[in-house]
Amino acid sequence: MTMELRAFAEEILLVPSLSAKLTDGGRLTDKAPGEPKRVDEPARPAHLSLRSERKPPSFPSANQLHDPEARARALHTFANHELLALELLALMLLRFPDAPKGYRMSLAATMLDEQRHLRLYLQRMKELGVEFGDYGLSAFFWDALAEVPSAASFAAAMGMTLEQANLDFSRHFSRAFEASGDHRSAAILRQIYQDEIGHLRQGRRWFDRLNEVPLKEADETLYARWAQALHPPMTPARGRGIEFDDEGRRKAGLPANFIEEVALARHSRGRPPVVYWMNPACELRMAHPGPLPQAALTLERDLQSLPVSWAKADDVVLVRSKPPLDLQRRWVGAGLELPQWEVLTDDQQIAASLLDRLIADIRPWAWDSEARQLLAPLIDNVGHPQSQANDTLIEPVAMQRRLELHRKDKWQRLTEQFCGPEHTPHVCTAIEELQHYVANHSHTPLIAKAPLGSAGRGALRIPRRQMSEPLTQPEQRWLTRTLQRQGSVVIGPWLPRVVDLSVLLKVGVDGQVDVRGVSRFFTDARGQYSATVLGPATVGLESKVRAFWHGGSDRQQSVLARLSTVAQQVGEELYEAGFCGLAGVDALIWRDETLRLLPLLEVNPRRTMGHVALDLQRNMAAGHSGLLLMLGRPALRALGVSSLNEGYQVLTERVGPLQTNSAGKLSKGVVALADPTQAQLSLPLWVVCQRAPALIEAMRPLNLPWSGAHPSPFEQL
Repeated sequence: MTMELRAFAEEILLVPSLSAKLTDGGRLTDKAPGEPKRVDEPARPAHLSLRSERKPPSFPSANQLHDPEARARALHTFANHELLALELLALMLLRFPDAPKGYRMSLAATMLDEQRHLRLYLQRMKELGVEFGDYGLSAFFWDALAEVPSAASFAAAMGMTLEQANLDFSRHFSRAFEASGDHRSAAILRQIYQDEIGHLRQGRRWFDRLNEVPLKEADETLYARWAQALHPPMTPARGRGIEFDDEGRRKAGLPANFIEEVALARHSRGRPPVVYWMNPACELRMAHPGPLPQAALTLERDLQSLPVSWAKADDVVLVRSKPPLDLQRRWVGAGLELPQWEVLTDDQQIAASLLDRLIADIRPWAWDSEARQLLAPLIDNVGHPQSQANDTLIEPVAMQRRLELHRKDKWQRLTEQFCGPEHTPHVCTAIEELQHYVANHSHTPLIAKAPLGSAGRGALRIPRRQMSEPLTQPEQRWLTRTLQRQGSVVIGPWLPRVVDLSVLLKVGVDGQVDVRGVSRFFTDARGQYSATVLGPATVGLESKVRAFWHGGSDRQQSVLARLSTVAQQVGEELYEAGFCGLAGVDALIWRDETLRLLPLLEVNPRRTMGHVALDLQRNMAAGHSGLLLMLGRPALRALGVSSLNEGYQVLTERVGPLQTNSAGKLSKGVVALADPTQAQLSLPLWVVCQRAPALIEAMRPLNLPWSGAHPSPFEQL
């Protein structure tokens, strides 16, 4: 018996009976492909309807497969997938009669395999006491693929994506059924697994042929071409299932670089993503409208992938270039979730593929002018009621209000309330006022800060001097320039610091202020940020400082309790000013005749490195010690190297190889959170050791102030 492909496809698509869909086409021919034909829905008997009011059941986990009903439920889902694949293949024969005959015959051969798979599932379900249609059925794959624009697009979506994921699922569940004692179902899935290798091989072959790709270029460009050919909701991440199967992909003829890319591909599968953008030069941009200095641009490029520390697998991180695959593998090996990397276009705009997606929220490091311009096209896509981004947020008035929150002179009243007037910096708006202040405080080192600056940058240290001694020319220039650019300078005593602290808070859209904790961070002799402690914050501190930290016998006097009161007040004022999201309040323990706490040094109305450290700590094995270390060029001499990548290698050797515990949490190792081969000014490192002494010893060349802050050189002048 012979049957035309068109008649075979119409029998499967248009006759509402399961027996018709399993019809034996005999010897198939393609002499009369006919005109293009669309079919809105496959005809099915009522109990197999794709639009039934019955919802598909929850899919059982591997641990539940000891239950026969759970096994039957899993097979029921697999059977529907086979039927959907059969119907979609038939639809493509009708929609694209002009596709190459070889491709159409390849689709027909796959259809015969899908029929055989469906028969196997139906028989096994019957043996387990379940009929096809006893549960609700999903139409997802039909809805996703029925309207693909071309035969080549279908080859990408079905032949290269779903068939590829089927390798992972069929291998995983064959093992899971075997472990449950269901050897018959396991044997079916093993057979299907072998067929899927052939389907994927054919899918890749025809994907290249339909796109007329020269053979010599095919392997090198395969991933980029495939990703570009997919249309939502199909993404490279849907080409991966459970327990990634390298071997099956190799047998199907996929190149190694493609396999590696797929293994690391991430994309939301339903949950709208949060979109992150790393713009750490935000305060500098606020202070100096116009082009940023090259150093600031370099820093932003160095830190572009830092959101891997906190982003979830469904989230999107905007980058100028994708992190290298070997670095992404190390992140996965350290237990971090990989987000979707969305590369900006050549003109530094968001790619069109993201502009059409529903998103949960937009969260730059901070909302500055660049973030506003870059991210504004996404505002209309935000569909989450708890979003921190909205239309009014990027309006000029709202942006100006947020900018004011970043200014150090904004917080004078609260600083005086919690620190007292003697420890509240003075705001000067004229050079004469600054000269007068310096002359009246010549007996003590001073710190002058630009209202907008971060991480210890935008600050001038003024050593103690004779009362009649004037400002030096460099000091005078810095102060005059800052006054001209920012309108004021905040100046006060440089206190003999012992511990730098940051209280971490979150201001909810409802005004609720959540104090997330207190982090301890290190600064260098210039006061610039260098690291945050992970794990017990009192690691390495002398006993008197630890006792002060914990408040002695009065827990209400602990650092956390005292700073929480300040953070609550700061959070309320932030909310009143229209702010919601993460923020930090810097504080310090300093030494006069005794230890004292300065509870409000400055406010950072944005995510801070303390928040980053807290997120990393959640991915660290309990009871271990670690650091978020910002490795900068000044540290290279201490390590005896000339590049940040070499410094990273030295520290990696000192700590030892990467290790995770049974829960997948990092228990030992050094993880670069940015590309070490490209970093020029700063390289963020996540360092973990089992015990604090091992961590302190591994970091010894960096001379970090574990026992207390190093005195700044000018404190002794």
